[in-house]
Amino acid sequence: MIAFEVYLNGEKLCTAGLRDLSVLTAILNWRQHQADAPAANPEDLDAEDLRLYVGGMLNIAEGSREFLRWLDLNLEVGDEITIKIADANTVDIPIRREKVELNFSPRK
Repeated sequence: MIAFEVYLNGEKLCTAGLRDLSVLTAILNWRQHQADAPAANPEDLDAEDLRLYVGGMLNIAEGSREFLRWLDLNLEVGDEITIKIADANTVDIPIRREKVELNFSPRK
């Protein structure tokens, strides 16, 4: 199966993937909260956020999905991320799983 082997500064963090996975994603994100933008927490103003997220989605049944997460961690300037696309027989267990029922309304 297709899997992502994820490394931080040369240390392997996880092997993410599932045989019947519909989506596998790795997101590296940086953002800066602006002082003039509304913030839920005043301490977040002018704060920076540098994160790595590795997750996926399973189609369980019609209108039902399961979202999985292997990683969601803070990074620092200078960190080195490596993601190897692998054909793996075994993967790590996700750290979080969440089932969601989708409510669709057909378009008119």
